[in-house]
Amino acid sequence: VATYDGAGGATAMNTVILYQNAAVFASTATNNGAYVAMENMTSVTMFAHAIKAGPAIQSPFNGKIAGGPLGPFFVQAVLTPDQITRLYERGRRALAL
Repeated sequence: VATYDGAGGATAMNTVILYQNAAVFASTATNNGAYVAMENMTSVTMFAHAIKAGPAIQSPFNGKIAGGPLGPFFVQAVLTPDQITRLYERGRRALAL
């Protein structure tokens, strides 16, 4: 899980928190000084969008990604650690992991 509070500016990535198995994942922010802010555009949000690399279209997921209620999703809020833990546990139980 990755959360981002929408902060703009050159240090925006400092507000991104990564979680792995419902626990905060230690990481170092990599900022881009040219970043200003997220823009409210009319485009549809894309996840794992294929990119053109040379003559071929490539995707980091090779066109395969789990869907349904346990698949990738977006929320327009920064989830709390408790909310992330509950979502993780729900998915783990549903998949019998």
